[in-house]
Amino acid sequence: MVIRFFSRASYVEIRLGAHYVNIEEHSQLRVTSTNIIIHEDYMRPDRHSNDISLIQTPEHIVTNNYIQIVRLAVADSGDYSGYVAFLSGWGTTSNSSTDLSAALQETHLFIMQNVLCLNVYGPDVVKSSTLCTYGYTPTGPCNGDSGGPLVVGNTQVGVVSFIPSRGCESGYPSGYSRISYYRSWINRNTDL
Repeated sequence: MVIRFFSRASYVEIRLGAHYVNIEEHSQLRVTSTNIIIHEDYMRPDRHSNDISLIQTPEHIVTNNYIQIVRLAVADSGDYSGYVAFLSGWGTTSNSSTDLSAALQETHLFIMQNVLCLNVYGPDVVKSSTLCTYGYTPTGPCNGDSGGPLVVGNTQVGVVSFIPSRGCESGYPSGYSRISYYRSWINRNTDL
């Protein structure tokens, strides 16, 4: 899914079934959102708390070979530490790159225990609502990947929230909003 933001995100264009951002593929479905629900307590982006929002579409999306549904982690699903997760996005591909990727990129990452991530970033950044990962190699989400999905199997467990200040190739952990922590908020604001 590609999301393009317009005028401070009063609406977004969603491209489902996309592999290339700048090419109109036969697999793509483009939809303009009708509403964006930002978490009401997201006030300090430097602290990454409550860094989650929902995008409402004008109609239900029909699935096909290119557009599938991913489950959301449930509230009591555990912390996923030790699992290998899959991340995809169109962000930059290196610290030195300034251009977003034209093609969808992917990587596999390890989900780490929050206490280890807390030792790196401290309690102002890492909360129980945070999930952190590190890579097989020093890779992870880069600039432009924010809001992207972190998936274990067919379950989305996180939403990209922050990358290390030293860059995506630094080997430092990356942070995500933990879906299981926000399930009651998601349920209150959707028809799930």
